[in-house]
Amino acid sequence: MSDFRYPLVSIDDAGLEIAAKIPVSVLHPEVSIRPPMREVLLDGRLDKVNGDVFFRGRISGTYVRPCDRCLTETCERLDIQVTWIFSNTCPEQDTGEEPDDRLYSIEGDDSVDLVQPIWDEIALGEPRRMLCSPDCRGLCPRCGENLNLVNCNCDQKTNGGHSDLETGLKQLAALYPELKNRMKPEE
Repeated sequence: MSDFRYPLVSIDDAGLEIAAKIPVSVLHPEVSIRPPMREVLLDGRLDKVNGDVFFRGRISGTYVRPCDRCLTETCERLDIQVTWIFSNTCPEQDTGEEPDDRLYSIEGDDSVDLVQPIWDEIALGEPRRMLCSPDCRGLCPRCGENLNLVNCNCDQKTNGGHSDLETGLKQLAALYPELKNRMKPEE
């Protein structure tokens, strides 16, 4: 049973205020790949309206993972307003329409569980690309130096426009010499 399950009887006419700091690892402990966030802050209110339950509030936290160009640890904030609806009726059963992304079922024991909505928000809110800065220069493709910190000498080691060091694709091709004979000439 979830620590973020609230029985409907605990939500009175004044609503139920919720403020919690939640470790992401407790949301879905069986999941091996989690969004790169240690904890999420949840602040909001549960209200009953005509048999349904509404949660209105805010989710915030910080994603931490390596920069996609230079591998330096990078942070990006998540701070969003959310509205979730918990209902006993599912629209796909009633009308055949697609359900709203913010519509969740009231549990069989007449409670609402906030775990899935929280997980959905942090998983879907994770940035696809994280950069330490918009003008990040990344890593040198030849020597691997972080070009934001140093200027490598790879460009000075060229002979007649060809590098003394093998390029990444040539190194990859060298690992599979049997494919060289199967390549078709370009037309």
